[in-house]
Amino acid sequence: MKPAPFEYATPTTLDEAIALLATPGARVIAGGQSLLQDLRWRRTSASVLVDLARIDELRGVHDDGARVRIGARVRHVDLERGAVGGPLGRLLAATAGWIAHPPVRSRGTMVGSLCFAHPSSEWCGLAAGLDAAVELVSVRGRREVPVAEFLRDSFATTAAADELATAVLVPTLPDGTRVGVVESRRTHASYAHVAAVAARVPDGGSRLGLAGAAPTGTRAHAAEAALARGEDPGAAAAEHDADPREHPHASIPYTRHVAGVLVRRALQEAA
Repeated sequence: MKPAPFEYATPTTLDEAIALLATPGARVIAGGQSLLQDLRWRRTSASVLVDLARIDELRGVHDDGARVRIGARVRHVDLERGAVGGPLGRLLAATAGWIAHPPVRSRGTMVGSLCFAHPSSEWCGLAAGLDAAVELVSVRGRREVPVAEFLRDSFATTAAADELATAVLVPTLPDGTRVGVVESRRTHASYAHVAAVAARVPDGGSRLGLAGAAPTGTRAHAAEAALARGEDPGAAAAEHDADPREHPHASIPYTRHVAGVLVRRALQEAA
């Protein structure tokens, strides 16, 4: 099957891209690893594709000490290869290594993954777990939206049709933080059934994120609280943090069970 007809635009500045997004039916393409597939199968359509590949101001990573700003053109492979330093960089690199396979990681982007909002997206789970935010720009100005609000539902965000996600802003992790990422999936290149991301900070606190266990990536607040009380974080994650939907390869009780097991394993890896 071929995509429905569309126009193709390659702006060189952010202002040009934002102006193009005012066109009804315009869609943004960065890596295209999810959007092009949906266009091909006609699960979605576009009047014009706005390609970000020539906009240099969307490149690069900036660390201000409190947060790391990851631009919309930063690819999975850039993070896998150490574009970010410190404990957060180790967590990002480990997470990127779980995504699909090398050809996908060489083109897909973290920001694009957040905008696609697949419920099993590793980046959605990580960003929710670390209380990251998405930077949105339109002709009306610029705003930041916490990932917990940005991810509205499976494949749905709170961004307006004319808003461009220019970056994700991820809080840094203190020196000495230990990190772990684990995942369960049917095949090597499949989407995650469930993924768990853990960061154990030196003061004894924790950050836990889940993907695939609910309609969106989520922070495992109940598991974090259980861990702080010396209780089983896996049981808390399965009972309270997981909110799975039935799908052909796993029942709801099984997905809850897997979420609990992976939370324990991610914490063990961090330890």
